[in-house]
Amino acid sequence: VRQNRGIESATFWLEIRDGALVKSTREFPPHIFAEAYDSVSLEFDISPEDLGTDLVIHCQTRTYGGVLGNTASCVIEEAPAGDELRVLPFLAAALTDDELVPGEPLSDVLLGPPQAVQLVALDSEDFGAQGLVSTQYHGQSLVIQASPIAAGISRWSKVGLSQCREGRIGWRFPAAPGAFTLRAFPVLKFDDSPCVHMTTAPGSQAIPPLKPRFRLTRRTEEWRLFRRVDEGPYTLIRHGLKSFNPAGPANEIVEADTGLPTIKCTVCYYAQLVDRDGNGSALVRLEPCVPLQPPTLPAPRLSPPEAAGTPADPIMRLTWSCPPVGVDRFRIYVKPLNDKPLPPTFGAGYSRVTVRGEPVTYFVGGAGLSPLVTKTGGSIGKAIAAPVFFETGKVGGNYPSSPPFTAEFHCEAGVGYEVQVLAVADPKLVSPGSILHQFTWTPEPVTNVVQVPWPPRPLPPIFASTPILALQLPVPAAPGQPPPAGRLKTLWPYQDPEAVVVGVRVASLPGGVDNYDPPRTSPDDPHVLYHPPGLADPNLHALAPLCKGQPELAEAFVLYRRQVPSPLYPKTLGDTIQVSPQVRQIAFKAPINGAGIALSDPFFAVVYRQDPNNLQKDFIDLCLLDCQPVVAGARYEYTLLTFGPDGEAAHSINAGQVLVE
Repeated sequence: VRQNRGIESATFWLEIRDGALVKSTREFPPHIFAEAYDSVSLEFDISPEDLGTDLVIHCQTRTYGGVLGNTASCVIEEAPAGDELRVLPFLAAALTDDELVPGEPLSDVLLGPPQAVQLVALDSEDFGAQGLVSTQYHGQSLVIQASPIAAGISRWSKVGLSQCREGRIGWRFPAAPGAFTLRAFPVLKFDDSPCVHMTTAPGSQAIPPLKPRFRLTRRTEEWRLFRRVDEGPYTLIRHGLKSFNPAGPANEIVEADTGLPTIKCTVCYYAQLVDRDGNGSALVRLEPCVPLQPPTLPAPRLSPPEAAGTPADPIMRLTWSCPPVGVDRFRIYVKPLNDKPLPPTFGAGYSRVTVRGEPVTYFVGGAGLSPLVTKTGGSIGKAIAAPVFFETGKVGGNYPSSPPFTAEFHCEAGVGYEVQVLAVADPKLVSPGSILHQFTWTPEPVTNVVQVPWPPRPLPPIFASTPILALQLPVPAAPGQPPPAGRLKTLWPYQDPEAVVVGVRVASLPGGVDNYDPPRTSPDDPHVLYHPPGLADPNLHALAPLCKGQPELAEAFVLYRRQVPSPLYPKTLGDTIQVSPQVRQIAFKAPINGAGIALSDPFFAVVYRQDPNNLQKDFIDLCLLDCQPVVAGARYEYTLLTFGPDGEAAHSINAGQVLVE
């Protein structure tokens, strides 16, 4: 059972002993965890001839980064008789050095015996400390504990983690420590994998800090610490004032870098010292540079395989998505369900790779085979895998650099396949597997579909109509206030005085100062109340100029615009965008009190307009609003597209241009 998702697989083996002599060893294939499942199991039989001998079962885990953990062992003191089943549980977790705490079971197996620490320096200002241990731990991390000296009672607590440099370690107490004694536990390694720093802790998801250290020199008054990621720029991450003290031994800076990147990379630190005259030293790299590695790569999301090709050359097409950052290539797991060998052309164009052992792959859902026992039902399925693995080219090199990713395999018709995709990074980092899909290529049924060609239809002609005009609306008065003077004034809606509103006039109602009331202040009915002298329905006046002054009841109309060159913006893209919803009817309603109609459509402005040639003649215009923001100084050209009863475009009306001021 894994305690966090940093563990990729578990490997078991059984030793049959006669005292201290190992008579034989039974090895089992690695068991790979499903992405969303935290346990694997191995069931095996004990042969009658092995009864009465000493049986020891061993378990070793591996992280997604390819790092081996310690080996845990359990002695089967008494072999089960008959069909009795004995369960031996193992717990595993991937822990960063910062998460190790002496005394906790999963930490103790990763720590060596405690070592004495000789304190050589303690800073009274920031409680930074330095100590000496044996030089045999050079380059190794040590967990540091302190215990107050009080009545002979030891109360050990963790105070720091440090990498040993030629026998010297450094840490910082959280507070003034008083009288204390020290010890340190070396962190053990169980294989020859290179030391890497995890970007996040697999369990807590915290970002473990790096703690660069450097010493001050004479005349130092200020220090600066820079970080460089791969071949990127030098970034100042810390700086401070600290004078070199020739009488004090603690002339060292230890800083925790908690803002590390969370991708696979290499981090180098550089220190710079500044003297009392403001002269800065050269940047000095603090060795060694530290490779960062995420605990695992993101699992690819594999879509159900698709059938392509022809019956003579069937093709299985895989499509998946995965964040490409840190991914070098993808590994594709393929297994014929009937154990038939793959055809020679299968996987052409991809590299065929060998994966250690023949892993038992776990997947959520279904049932399958365990190594020796047939399972039925359950929420976890297991299958003895004898799969073939293929790898794509390098992501961003000879393979695409962004999703969706695809792969095609020349398969056999009627043969079932299991497929899964994993992300891989050099040298050993492997992601959890995608969901496991099954696929069988079958020809598509032939259907007689009558193809009816869509008849070509010409686009409606573009023409201009003087009454249908785009304009920048004047700012109206606030509700309850008298309308502004002038031949053109907006009655509704009221907007912020700083707002810019553009609309296209689509209907003109017979006006007259006695034919309307200004917007009411009541929140229940804040609309213009119109007293029509003629036709009451405003829709009967919409688009009237199109048919020689007679109303035209269009099925619907939509407003579009495009930006055209202006003095402030001489270069434009000229893209056409829709700026209004499709309007089928102009909304209106009966007023709450009084006669007439309330013009209540939220997509139309109500504008009072006086005829400049006849001051006794005025109109109530309904302007379809541009619902998209506009830019001051830009010029826009508006087009009103109308639709007929059959849903086809009927008229394309150029409503003119507006320069937003």
